[in-house]
Amino acid sequence: MKPRLTSGLVALALIANTSWAQDDPEDQGEQRVEEIIVTGVTNETSKAESTFSINTLDQSDMQQLAPISTADLLQNVVGIFAEGSTAGEASNNITVRGLPVTGGFRYAPQLIDGLPWFEEPEVQFMNNDTAARGDLMTERVEVVKGGTGGILYSNGLGATINHITRTGGQDFEGGYKMELADYGFIRNDLFVSGPINDNLTFAVGGYHRTSDGLRDIGYTADKGGQIRGNLVYTSDDDTLEVQLHALSIDDKTSFYQNLPFQVPAFSERGTPENPTAIDMDAVWPIGIGFAEGSVASPFTRVFTQLGEYGERQINLGDGLHADFDIYTLKLRKDLDSGWTLQAGLRSSKGTNDFNSMFTGNDSTTAARFLNARYENDVVSPAHGAALSGNYDAAKLVGFFDVPADPDAVFPGISRTDFVNNYALAQSVGAFYLDDGSRVADDTIMNFLLPFITNTDAQSSSFDLKATNTFELAGTHDLTIGIYGSDYSTVQSFQSSLLVATMESQSRLADLRGLDANGNPIGPSLTLDGGILPGFFGYTTDISASGQAIYLHDHWETLDNNLRFDIGVRWQEVEANVVRRDRNIIAGSNMTPASVIPGSDGDTTADDEVFLPGDRRVLNDKFDGFG
Repeated sequence: MKPRLTSGLVALALIANTSWAQDDPEDQGEQRVEEIIVTGVTNETSKAESTFSINTLDQSDMQQLAPISTADLLQNVVGIFAEGSTAGEASNNITVRGLPVTGGFRYAPQLIDGLPWFEEPEVQFMNNDTAARGDLMTERVEVVKGGTGGILYSNGLGATINHITRTGGQDFEGGYKMELADYGFIRNDLFVSGPINDNLTFAVGGYHRTSDGLRDIGYTADKGGQIRGNLVYTSDDDTLEVQLHALSIDDKTSFYQNLPFQVPAFSERGTPENPTAIDMDAVWPIGIGFAEGSVASPFTRVFTQLGEYGERQINLGDGLHADFDIYTLKLRKDLDSGWTLQAGLRSSKGTNDFNSMFTGNDSTTAARFLNARYENDVVSPAHGAALSGNYDAAKLVGFFDVPADPDAVFPGISRTDFVNNYALAQSVGAFYLDDGSRVADDTIMNFLLPFITNTDAQSSSFDLKATNTFELAGTHDLTIGIYGSDYSTVQSFQSSLLVATMESQSRLADLRGLDANGNPIGPSLTLDGGILPGFFGYTTDISASGQAIYLHDHWETLDNNLRFDIGVRWQEVEANVVRRDRNIIAGSNMTPASVIPGSDGDTTADDEVFLPGDRRVLNDKFDGFG
């Protein structure tokens, strides 16, 4: 990984941080303890008075840590293991200590100002950090691990992560920050806030970033940003507050995946008493260096996919493309009866494209890789007689759909052409797709599997709660709330099987049958480097709606020396899912009508295309208490 060199310019709103840093360390600790929190509590309270574990990261922390991603920031929270930014700036994974979950954000929803930006935190290929990005408009991030998170919020069993947005005050403030790094990284953050009149304030800001990527992929990897703003109205007597927020993100980030590597062989399986020990000095990369390498390169950036849509060009430069608009309305009203009503309404809508390249498990020299695509086989007498005598014919293996009977399968091609194009192939050769030159026998080759996913998504949520404080054997802060949500995703996921070299800049290769003299004969065995340009995957159409009722009591007794948080939540979700897995079905042969099958202009790669199969339907309700 390349080192990141960060330079922050003066931000007017952060001048206070400079003087704060000069305070006595004991004073800093006291400020931390007295820090006011709003997540996991019904009334604002200090961290010292909460009954559960909560971590806060404010702007001064974020300035010091300079996280490159949301996961990079969260790995500074005790009890959360994050990938950091190994996958890039977005779509990383986190794991909450104590929960048997690997990856994603399944039990750790990303809230923005107390509401989830998307109701379901575990949408495949749309991790919950997709639209939860920090910038100078982020006042702080509060993390509740367990505790009241599962009572007051949806899906908050493990950790509830609340990104709190900066709002305006009666003084004008502004800030600007520039970050630079040695991999072409340039990021600008900006915010402005202040009063419109005595009752109305505003804040607006965001970021824009471009970079060549955390790994050297040979083209612009990350480009885009977000803009957001809010208006806050407060009545003269402070009994009414109305907030209107809007956020728009349009950002592309590269996604990095596994690289081929080799470990020493061992003969016996390890046991708990005698575990297998691997000497890490004996682990080495195959073809591509660990530190800065990637299978993404200018030569693997564009390729062809086939599917129910026909033919399309895929550009890995589109990366992970989040394009969402999020609108939020929040209200607080203090009633004369002592009750306070709080309501929040959010709508999120947009698309998320996931374009990434995964690496196969077949790294070896081109000679061995290509030999595995071919084997000799003696043609049966009946078949041999039909093709003018017995002979040793090459059998192309490994994802090639080469027919045995030309008359049955390829009526437009003569038997002589069939023999020349297929049966007389004596080996398989690889040629660089970009310039047509031959791939050397000692070059490392492998399969690549691009994961290409397009998701249309919408989510809405509504939270209404009433709180009151009363005395009964101490002080009670009682909250009664209802919650509702509705969300849907329409998603298409498809992979391909590409052939590529594993070198400093990975290159796609075209496979051809070779005659006895090593010359290419017959049609290509690949399409733009793809043996299977339309491989496995699925399509899904998911809609779900849910509702919840919750009750929470914060009780302090014995002169506030003993505190309890007691709560219960009932939640129900109704899900309607239609899924179609991609398989080889009728219509899988997508040879164009203008191409004679088996001719030099044909390819075997389009003869087996995985298409969406039978519908699998789920209509069910799920409910439970917490």
